[in-house]
Amino acid sequence: MGSFITANDLRLIFPQLAMAVFIVAILLSDLMFRPNEKGHTAFFSFVAVAMTGYFVVKLWGAYDSAFGGMVLVDNFSLFFNLIFLIGCALTILLSPRYLNNEEITAGEYYVIILIATFGMMIMASAGNLLMVFLGIEVLSIALYVLAGINRRRLASGEAALKYLLLGAFATGFLLYGIAMIYGATGTIELDKIAEYLGGIRGAEPLLTIGIILLLVGFGFKASLVPFHFWTPDVYQGAPTPGTALMSTGAKAAAFAVLFRVFATALPTVKSEWWAALWVLAVLTMSVANVTALWQDNVKRMLAYSSIAHAGYLLVAVLAGGEMGNASLLYYLMAYTLMNMGAFGVVAAMGRKGEANEGIESFRGIGYRKPFMAALMTWFMLSLGGIPPTAGFVAKLYVFAAGVRADMIPLVVIAVINAVVSIYYYLRVVVVMYMSDPETHDSEHRNPHTELRNLSGFFTAFALILCAAGILALGIYPSFILKIVQTSILTGF
Repeated sequence: MGSFITANDLRLIFPQLAMAVFIVAILLSDLMFRPNEKGHTAFFSFVAVAMTGYFVVKLWGAYDSAFGGMVLVDNFSLFFNLIFLIGCALTILLSPRYLNNEEITAGEYYVIILIATFGMMIMASAGNLLMVFLGIEVLSIALYVLAGINRRRLASGEAALKYLLLGAFATGFLLYGIAMIYGATGTIELDKIAEYLGGIRGAEPLLTIGIILLLVGFGFKASLVPFHFWTPDVYQGAPTPGTALMSTGAKAAAFAVLFRVFATALPTVKSEWWAALWVLAVLTMSVANVTALWQDNVKRMLAYSSIAHAGYLLVAVLAGGEMGNASLLYYLMAYTLMNMGAFGVVAAMGRKGEANEGIESFRGIGYRKPFMAALMTWFMLSLGGIPPTAGFVAKLYVFAAGVRADMIPLVVIAVINAVVSIYYYLRVVVVMYMSDPETHDSEHRNPHTELRNLSGFFTAFALILCAAGILALGIYPSFILKIVQTSILTGF
C-alpha cells in the first residue's frame, strides 16, 4: 500500500465519509437543543441517509479498490449499502412515535442508528479480514447501546448486557479465526488468501481451525443455530424500531461478509466448510421454526422467524455461483421490507406504558384497527412465502438456486420448514380477524382516527412503503433482478 491517500481512494469511500461527517455534525448539533426538542435529529438523520444513498448510486458500476485493497467497491457492496440505507431510513421513520410513547429523549438514538449503518457499510466493502473485524465491531458496539437505550425498562438493560457479553465472546472466536488464517496463509487480504490456497493441495490444520472459528463468529452475528440464544431475548428487550434494524440490516451485513469471505478467499477449500454450513442451515431452519410455533410474544416469534430466514439464506450461500449470489441479494432486499414492516406494526401497536407485544394484544384488531391488521396480514403472508408477495419470489429463487446446485435434500428440508412456518404466521392473522375484539380498548374504535392516533404519519408512511415494495417485488420481480444480476460476486 502506498504512503499517500489518493483522490481516487477518497472518491471510492465518499458514501462512508459522508455518513461519518453527518454523524459528527448531528451529534454536535444535538447539544444545542433541550431533551424535548429532538425532532430535528430525526430529520437530519433522514437527510444523512438520503445524501449517502445519492453518493452510493453515483458510484454504481465502479469496480475498484481503495487503500491498497482494504476497501472493495463493486456493485455487490453498493447493493448491500442500499439495503442498509433503506433499513436505516425505515427505522428512522418508525422511531418518533415509539420514542414518544416510551419517553426516550436521548437525541443520540438516531446517531447510534447511523453509526450502526456505517459499520454495516464497512463490512460490505471489506477487502481484508481486519476491515471485516473493524466493521463488525463498529456495528456491534452501536447495537449494544441501542439495545439498552431505554433505561426505564429492565428488559432493555438485560438485553444490552446479554448482547454485550455474548457478543464479546463471539468476537474472541472471530479474532482467533483471523489469527489462525493469517498464520496459515501469511496474509489477511482476501484475494491473496485465495491466491495462496490456490497453490497448495488441501487445507492445513491451522487453516481448518481458523475457518471453524470464523464460522462461529459469523454464526453469532447472523443468528445461526446453535449461536442464536441471544436473539429472542435481545430482540424482545430492545426498542422495537431498533430490533427491526438488528433483524434486517445487521443480518444483511453478516451475510454480505460471510459470502464475500467464502466466495473470494476460500473457494478452493470448499470441502473444509461446505458440510458445516449445510448442517448449520438445517439446524437453523428446523430449530427456529419449531420453536417459533410456541411463542406467544410477537417480537419473540419474529425473532425466531428471523433465525429461520437465516437458514434459508444459507441455502443461497451454499448454492454459490451466479444464481446463488443473485438469490441471496434478492432475498435480503425482500426480507428487509417485510421484516421492517412486521416490526413496524408491532411498534405502532404500543401505547404509553403498554408495549402490546403479546399475541393477545392483536386479538380482534381486524375490526378495531383495520389499517394495521391489513398491513400485518400482508407482512405475515410475505414472510410465509405466499404469492403474490416478494417473500414467495425470494423463497422460490433461493430454492431454485439450491436445486440447480444439486442440493435436493437441503431444498426439501427448506420447503418443509417453509410450510411449517406458515402456521405461526397465519396464527397472527387468525387472532386478528377470527377472535372477538377486546372491549376495554376504546381508544381506537374510530377507523377514521386510526392513522392519526395509532401509527402517526411517519409510521404509516414507512409501513405503506414496505407494503408497496413487497407488492412491487412480488408482481414485478424482473426490475430488481436486473439490478441484482449486475451485482453478482463470482467466486465459487
